[in-house]
Amino acid sequence: MKTRGYKFFFHLSLIISVLAFLMTENLWASNRVNVKGYLVLESDPYRFVDSETLKSYKLRIVTESAKNAVLKLKNFDGISGVAVKYDEETLLLESVEFVGLRRLLGKWKTNLELYQFVDYNRVQVTGSKDTVEMTYALSPSQNDNWRLFFTDSNSVTLGSLAIKNETATIETYDEDTGAVLKTLPLTRVKD
Repeated sequence: MKTRGYKFFFHLSLIISVLAFLMTENLWASNRVNVKGYLVLESDPYRFVDSETLKSYKLRIVTESAKNAVLKLKNFDGISGVAVKYDEETLLLESVEFVGLRRLLGKWKTNLELYQFVDYNRVQVTGSKDTVEMTYALSPSQNDNWRLFFTDSNSVTLGSLAIKNETATIETYDEDTGAVLKTLPLTRVKD
């Protein structure tokens, strides 16, 4: 008879645990938000400032991929991604979809072209004959580089960006084969 009692309470506690988990999942799902703003990494805990409302939140990073992305960022770099609004003061960051690197903003030169990263989305490329404005986006990758997407009115170019101090390297890839089409070493232009 005692065994039945233990089994009953075991099953009851298991059912309660499953219900609590499902309720928590539904609660979290209803509080899941897209976020866009910048990070304040010099505070403890990290903070996230929403670019639309300028509200500052405590930031907790809850997935390994989000942690890896944030560890590559610097203070005041921009992010967009997905978080759970835990309470009025705290966001639980689940993913980082795109980033904006403050250290990339400004002018960079190659042997033949000048790249001016105007903001986190626009770049102007000036060659010997003309200037072309393109949209770009950066997203996290598994290694120290960033995935890079250039778009203009006609096409999308896939690539990667490696940036270190005053130098950077952009590689563009063939979208069908993944082969490197072009490697562009960049040097920051000092104002």
